[in-house]
Amino acid sequence: MTSIALKFHLEHKARLRRIEEAARRHQASKVAKATVATVHNIAQERIRRDYETANKVLPYLPLVTRIKRAVATEFGITVDQLVGHDRKAVYSVARHVCVGIIFEMTTMSYPAVARRMGGRDHTTILSSHKRAQALFAEEAIRNRVDQIKEGLQ
Repeated sequence: MTSIALKFHLEHKARLRRIEEAARRHQASKVAKATVATVHNIAQERIRRDYETANKVLPYLPLVTRIKRAVATEFGITVDQLVGHDRKAVYSVARHVCVGIIFEMTTMSYPAVARRMGGRDHTTILSSHKRAQALFAEEAIRNRVDQIKEGLQ
């Protein structure tokens, strides 16, 4: 190789080594951050599971808004997903639970709840309420509902 070609070749090799080293550092930092986040999440879950601490929702918000926020937090979704029209199981179960809690804690009518749950029809809320009652018969769901309601007190 000529001296210019050799010089470019060596510079290119050095550049590739720097890029590989940066990629290794980035990967190590990403793994470290993921590990810290995982440990933090596990610690939070363990604390909640062991001591059954309820998530507190801001007390000055309207009750239905607090219920929606608490249910969304419990199920790990956003309030927009909760009141949205997506039919995935996690969203629909959370919606049923939310409707069930609203009817347990308030005296609202079906149309009023329907407006607050994304502008649905009142018959949709009626169906959701029936499904919520069936879900609440299961002990696991009932425990989660009791935890959500405890956080709203």
